[in-house]
Amino acid sequence: MEPLPVPETFSVGYQVPRAVLVRIWWRRMMLRPRILGGMATMLGIAVFCFVVREGMEYAGFLLLLFIALTPFNVYRALARAVDGNSQYTDPKTLEFSSSGLVVTGPNWKSELPWTTFKGFSEDPTYFYLHLSDNGLASVLPKSSFTSESQQKFREYATARKH
Repeated sequence: MEPLPVPETFSVGYQVPRAVLVRIWWRRMMLRPRILGGMATMLGIAVFCFVVREGMEYAGFLLLLFIALTPFNVYRALARAVDGNSQYTDPKTLEFSSSGLVVTGPNWKSELPWTTFKGFSEDPTYFYLHLSDNGLASVLPKSSFTSESQQKFREYATARKH
């Protein structure tokens, strides 16, 4: 009996700085259609409160205050989450193959099949492996990949089986 072929494995080392990670996560969370729609709805209600008057202006001011403070509060919550878990900003080694990913940090290791991720996207600078629909994603800098490993990563990530 022949042994099973070993899948081709690629390895990259990377580290995402705290400020970059928080900014990316904040942007991905705040610019989701659901959040923008909710804030637009609250803005419409606030405007309605100002138009109606009869003491409703106070409710309008409270809604405007909530709308204005939400982006700041989300940023602070994300920064606290990143500060509270060094795994987000630790130097990492990523090994990937057609079967999944192995991410290793200074004192931890995580093995994940591709099916763990709900989606995949990219921009000119980063790859994003979506963990859920809330905007959070694993952020992988493309600068850490060779052109061949970028192509293979893209191929494996888009072919993930559910």
